[in-house]
Amino acid sequence: MNRWGPISAALHVASIVAIVLLFTQYHFVDPELYAAAKANPGSDALSLASQLGRLDVVSLILTLAGLFLAFLGIFGFVAVRREAIAESKDAAEEVIPEEVKKYMDMKASALIRACLSDAEIASSLHAEILKLGIRDAYMAYDVDTDAELKETPNGR
Repeated sequence: MNRWGPISAALHVASIVAIVLLFTQYHFVDPELYAAAKANPGSDALSLASQLGRLDVVSLILTLAGLFLAFLGIFGFVAVRREAIAESKDAAEEVIPEEVKKYMDMKASALIRACLSDAEIASSLHAEILKLGIRDAYMAYDVDTDAELKETPNGR
């Protein structure tokens, strides 16, 4: 059994009684000042609040509420942004490999032709081929085509 239940209920009842007593017994405004402001025949709500000094309280409450909402807005934006970035990253990691594969399947030959027509790329490719020791087309068949480098050709 929860032994804190009765203590919590008693504290809540005491809080409610204290709040009721505060609002019924405490004079937020001097009664004489209130009577004098009420006796003024041309008083509207704004002038009465100004005479009683309540506009400063309203201003303070509105300012604090605005600051609190701005604070929540900033942290809410940061939290939403962080989640959006994480979700977009996850989605991109799933989609990009298959999209690149599709693109390469469609345009690989055109990309290779474009690269070979560029003299700088062709000469760099030729230099790399020479580094591998390939001097003719027959030797090119002896090159390791295993992309993961798990095996070597001809047992070398």
